[in-house]
Parts: sequence; structure tokens; C-alpha cells
Amino acid sequence: MPLLKSNNNKGNGMKKLLILVGIILAGSIYAGDKVIIGSYANYPTASGCISKADNAKKSDCILLANGTLGEVVEWDSKYSKEGKGIFAQVDMFTLNKVSILNGPAKGKILYVDHVYLTLKN
Repeated sequence: MPLLKSNNNKGNGMKKLLILVGIILAGSIYAGDKVIIGSYANYPTASGCISKADNAKKSDCILLANGTLGEVVEWDSKYSKEGKGIFAQVDMFTLNKVSILNGPAKGKILYVDHVYLTLKN
């Protein structure tokens, strides 16, 4: 009987290790920054699209009310890593994956241009 108990403990230890590794990986992938989505300069309202390809075609996109709250699921690499060739006037329209927290689009995960995002304290 002790042999079976030993194997069971080994299995539980492996499960705990896998759970711990999963939590660490999920934390490094998931950005979790809260943002306020709003207008910018001559652009009166923001929009978000289901995929990056849709954004280019403006199909399957949704207008987002000014003041919509979101949580960044994934920042574009230009905002999360050092790089060469950054050109702010072009790169401000890079897309970030955002989970919408309120308003008519609540619950949707959309790609939103960076220029419309303001970090919330």
C-alpha cells in the first residue's frame, strides 16, 4: 500500500508544478493594464475590430463610446519591447488586443488602435 500512496503524492506534486508554471506563463502573456478608450484629435470616436485583418478592411468593426473601459489582453510589440525604426506618427495606429469592460460592446475582445487608449490609474 505505501507504494501506491507514494505514486499518488508524486502525481499531486506534478499537478501542482504544472499549475504553477501555467500561472507564471499566463501572467507573462496577459497584459492586464486597464485603459480608457476615447477620441483623439480629429478622430471623434474610436472603433475596435474582431481581427487585425478586419481593421484594415473596416469590416466586423464596432464603434466604441468615448470613455469605454477596457483591459489590454496583449500590447503590440512596439509598445512592449525595444526596437528600431519607431515612428510615432505611424506607430500610434498599431493595434492592441483589448477586452471591453463596459458599454454596448461589453465582453468583446477587439483590436483597438493605440492612439485611442489611455492608461487608467
